[in-house]
Amino acid sequence: KISRKIVHVGAGSWILFWPLFTKEHYTWRLNIIVPAIYSVQLFIKGALIQNPNDADVKTMTRTGKPSELLYGPLFFTLIMNTVGLLCFQDREVGILIMASLGYGDGIAPLVGGYMPFGQYPTYPFGRGDKKTLSGSLGFFVSSIVGYSVFKGMLMDTESSSDLGRVLRVIAVTTITEGITGSFDNIFIALSAYLSYKYL
Repeated sequence: KISRKIVHVGAGSWILFWPLFTKEHYTWRLNIIVPAIYSVQLFIKGALIQNPNDADVKTMTRTGKPSELLYGPLFFTLIMNTVGLLCFQDREVGILIMASLGYGDGIAPLVGGYMPFGQYPTYPFGRGDKKTLSGSLGFFVSSIVGYSVFKGMLMDTESSSDLGRVLRVIAVTTITEGITGSFDNIFIALSAYLSYKYL
């Protein structure tokens, strides 16, 4: 569990390499080269090779089944590609997405697992489908930490942020993570983008 979440936080931190690319040159699109390669690799390993002893299968899946690479891990890399292409120029929304997805969703299960408090049902709302208030609080706080780290590294010091808007977006992604079960990756990213644009 811990190794998967270290990968989660590390992958979300990929945007820290954005300063290596310039907005003025078309090559900024190459910022997605690593996520794009990983997307292809995860698809091949999950759909075609299906080796349960593969290192990525052991590190990135809950059950040890290669096909699980086609869900959370692949969705994560596809979101990275999308963020790299659509949010490179509009950095704050990209930062919020990756802070929530990388830091928030990476830390929440650890907090909820090791300090469980206040269980509540999540999708698909079966008997064993539970999340915790402590995990949700961990998501909220670690998303703010991730946002602060990314903003400090990626945005101009003169640029100001609407703190209320940032907190609203993170609150929405916290609720989204809590109710969407194992499909949370894509819904966290989508809810962060929509709430940033429209709330």
